Amino acid sequence: MKKAKQPQTLSLCMIVKNEERFLPDCLESVKDIVDQIVIVDTGSEDNTVEIAKRYGAEVHYFKWCDDFSAARNESIKYATGDWILWMDADERLLPESIPEFKNLMKFESKPVIYKIHIYNIKKNGKNYSLSNAHRLFNNYKRISFSGRIHEQISPSVAKLKGVERDSNISLHHIGYSLEGKKAEEKVKRNQKLLEKMVREFPNNAYAHYTLAQHYGMLDKPEKALVHYHKAYNLKQFEPDMTASLLNIMSGNLLKLNKVEEALEYTKKSTSLKPIQASGYYLLYKISVAKKEDEKAINWLQKLLTMTKKIQNSKTTLSSDILINEDKILLTLGSLYYKNGRIDEALECFKKSSQKNPDNTDVIKRLIEIYIRRGNFQLMQEYLTKLNNLTYDDLQYLNSIGTLLIQQKKFRESIKIYETIALRAPNDEDVLKRLIGLYGKVGNMQKANELLTILRKLN
Repeated sequence: MKKAKQPQTLSLCMIVKNEERFLPDCLESVKDIVDQIVIVDTGSEDNTVEIAKRYGAEVHYFKWCDDFSAARNESIKYATGDWILWMDADERLLPESIPEFKNLMKFESKPVIYKIHIYNIKKNGKNYSLSNAHRLFNNYKRISFSGRIHEQISPSVAKLKGVERDSNISLHHIGYSLEGKKAEEKVKRNQKLLEKMVREFPNNAYAHYTLAQHYGMLDKPEKALVHYHKAYNLKQFEPDMTASLLNIMSGNLLKLNKVEEALEYTKKSTSLKPIQASGYYLLYKISVAKKEDEKAINWLQKLLTMTKKIQNSKTTLSSDILINEDKILLTLGSLYYKNGRIDEALECFKKSSQKNPDNTDVIKRLIEIYIRRGNFQLMQEYLTKLNNLTYDDLQYLNSIGTLLIQQKKFRESIKIYETIALRAPNDEDVLKRLIGLYGKVGNMQKANELLTILRKLN
């Protein structure tokens, strides 16, 4: 390795196969901080290799042998940098993370690995789960990967009595949002390797854990639970991993309607690692399943607090969730509303609307509260906003019109039904409702005009 006073260099090491869709954005995100790009191709049949070379990568070839660690170890043997960063093609380095590399990459005489925080984008493209992984380490020649799949570098560093540290580096992982043939192929490949790894290492907790996760993603909670229990009973994990495992077990138990067992495991998780989001979200879901609204409210309040804390710092789990604050506020407000706590509901809906002004569910709740309170000016403002969002739920608009009629607010109700009539001009029930309303406010000319239209329809 280089002497301490010399600038430290960085090698990016990747293994790829048919990644032409994802590789350009991945390499674009790191091109300004890496000194060397090492690409090990395991059999691409598309333009992956050409794209890699376009970014100045050194391309090497490796015959696939159903072992991710073997391929990873092949990639790092070509690294010439003082430090090694490993990524997958469906990951992108967040720009705000770049300055952190200069702070971390210093001369080390011992093995050092850094945790990097990963935002896993869900299929809807909006929600995230959080996880961390050891992706940055110094080029200490005896460091190596292990594990046929979901490979890890930490076991070798532990044997070398190395050091593990946290970092402020973050990646976006978009692979979980894959759909179609590529996703199906990935599922089949992973299941084959995971089941093989469990057969080879039946007393390895991580092998059981990753296979259980796979079954969970396939919506097979019974099969997943078997391996989660085996992983937990082997007691090989650090507290952050154990707490994550307890939460995932709880989620599986909820799917199987084993509510009390789910509660037991979730409480163990939050006791072990209080600063997290997953456990409190599960406690909210458990309270809903038990029809305990007050407890559900309390856990949502806790979840909101923890979400803010995690956003400002980090989760203490190896795997956590990140729910948008506006969604938590909407759910909390709906529970308040259901239980007659209107002031608190209104406050939640207003805060949610500030964070996501175009959320039609929030706008609808605000409209309903303002009708209930008789604040028809604000009701009209939000109704106009709803209509500007090309809102087309005519059934909802009809229910609002009915609420206004019940309060004898005929002029306000007319505005609602005129909006509906613009979108459904031949709806006889709407025309009849408008005829009656115009009659109520004494506008007989308009009532007669609509009556004429109604007769023509018949």
